[in-house]
Amino acid sequence: MHDKRTDGEGTSLADQFKRHWFVSILLLCCAVAVATWGLAYQLLVSPRDFEIHKLEREVAEKNTQPQTGTIPNIVLPRTWVPEGGSVTTKDGSCLIHVDYIGLIDVGLSVTVGAEQPQKFKNVASGTRLSIQTQGTVYYVDIHEINQTNPKDKQVGIEVARQSTPKPTQK
Repeated sequence: MHDKRTDGEGTSLADQFKRHWFVSILLLCCAVAVATWGLAYQLLVSPRDFEIHKLEREVAEKNTQPQTGTIPNIVLPRTWVPEGGSVTTKDGSCLIHVDYIGLIDVGLSVTVGAEQPQKFKNVASGTRLSIQTQGTVYYVDIHEINQTNPKDKQVGIEVARQSTPKPTQK
């Protein structure tokens, strides 16, 4: 008959532990360390990362949302203006003069309030011009250039006005 303890086969786990006690304790310590690290990560690092992502989302939402009172108002619906003609917005504060109409572009002079006119040359159809003044931005949209008759050149213009928020005093 064979003694189970002499040949090394069929020994119990307790016997293996007694025989290799140093390796067993080392493996047990490694398992406890990995479990502790995983628990610490879940309890300490994950909530911090969650809070950072939440704050980043809130900042991104605040930067993309329009502020109160800053939605552009149409002050001149789409209007056809002939070459050499002028048009004034319904609030009376912006005058647009069409200097020339070419095949694919136009030249404009835009006067806001009592300021000097701003000249724009080679403005293509589909372009939005921004004219910034103190507290207000005017958007002049060039929709279409019509040249069906060389004597009757026209350009489709629309103007929107947007109030810019005043900086807060600290």
